[in-house]
Amino acid sequence: MDSKRSHSNSRPLVANPTTFSLGDYDCIGFDLDHTLCSYHLRPLYDLIYQALASFLVNKRGYPKNLLEEPLDVSFIQKGLVLDKQRGNILKLDCDYRIVKAAHGTKLMSPSDIERVYGAERIWESSLGIPSLLVEKGFLREPFYVFKDYFVTPGAYICARIVDLLDDRNGKPLESYSFWKDYLNGLHYIYDKNNFSNGGGGFFPQLVKHPERYFIPRSDSVKQWLRSLRQEGKVVFLVTSSNHDSAQFIAEYALGKEWRDFFDLVVTFAKKPGFFRKEDRPFLEVKDGKVIGAVQPSSMGHHTVYTEGNFEGLLEACASLSRKKHPSLLYFGDSLMEDVYAGSKLAGCHTAAIVEEISDDEESGVWGSFFCDRRQHPSLWARVLSEHSRVAVTDLESLVNVGVKERIPCFGSPLSGYYPAKPKVLNS
Repeated sequence: MDSKRSHSNSRPLVANPTTFSLGDYDCIGFDLDHTLCSYHLRPLYDLIYQALASFLVNKRGYPKNLLEEPLDVSFIQKGLVLDKQRGNILKLDCDYRIVKAAHGTKLMSPSDIERVYGAERIWESSLGIPSLLVEKGFLREPFYVFKDYFVTPGAYICARIVDLLDDRNGKPLESYSFWKDYLNGLHYIYDKNNFSNGGGGFFPQLVKHPERYFIPRSDSVKQWLRSLRQEGKVVFLVTSSNHDSAQFIAEYALGKEWRDFFDLVVTFAKKPGFFRKEDRPFLEVKDGKVIGAVQPSSMGHHTVYTEGNFEGLLEACASLSRKKHPSLLYFGDSLMEDVYAGSKLAGCHTAAIVEEISDDEESGVWGSFFCDRRQHPSLWARVLSEHSRVAVTDLESLVNVGVKERIPCFGSPLSGYYPAKPKVLNS
């Protein structure tokens, strides 16, 4: 699949080629946002859109109607690709063929796509996108991928910027240079210091109105997490959120005793870099302050750490599980930072959280997240089938699945989607 560059993979990806069971693993880990913690997506999208638009209007001088016009959620979808120079937004299938495209918010006709990208409708720069996205320097590539829920509203912002620039120019520009402003906006609203200093326009609203954005976890999910530890599993949390915002989010989702669910908590992991072989030490966090580096073999139960690396996590898991080579599974929602990076860079088994499974339909501008109208898989459906063992709608889907129970996985004659395939794949 990675036709441009690839990383070596030192660990086998398949334990049992046809079925999946939590019982196969000594250590089970989780991402936080959109995995352990669920969000009300529409309010979250609106907040992200307003924060980004406010930055671009107030700090970069973009037209005010960028801020005044509401977000059109029918335009956004996880996994869309921005051609930075041309101002086009693309949807790719598993062969990197452009299934649909828009210049700004205006859909391009098949002939328009072929005129720009050739008769095969393949943009050479997009080849190997999954691999390129987990390499250092990926932001310098000529494309940008709206890869998860925290950046998908940016697709509409970028499209609106193209519209505004074209209108001001009277015709499409030869090339566009708004990319750096957009990227600066992302850095501005998501800066890790904003949680404590109240800046950026994003974190202050989460803190002020958590009920508007977060969905507390059910007692059944909490009991399921407890049952994993009762079965002797090492349970850990690895999130790219900073330790202060992670504590706030985890407490709202799981309750004040949230740390009791985990043997290890790793914050500010800087995924996908966490899964590369990088020598970043783990730093212990105590009473909300970073107090110093620790050796993985001495990492203790229910303690919060920051930064670190996957090799160190394996060492810590070996110590806690008392197994020299513990088997490890990681749940996450980001197809790039969790699923692909965990699988490709670290050789870790992964399970994907994919909310689109339950509500995916042929609707909106882009159609199904999983396939085109011919049911040819999308690029991201291929990533799921090749780099995750199973894809579940939500952790709630697994609470009635026993630790030793076996379910079909990707690579078997049946689908790895659980509890069922997306509707569009059954039509």
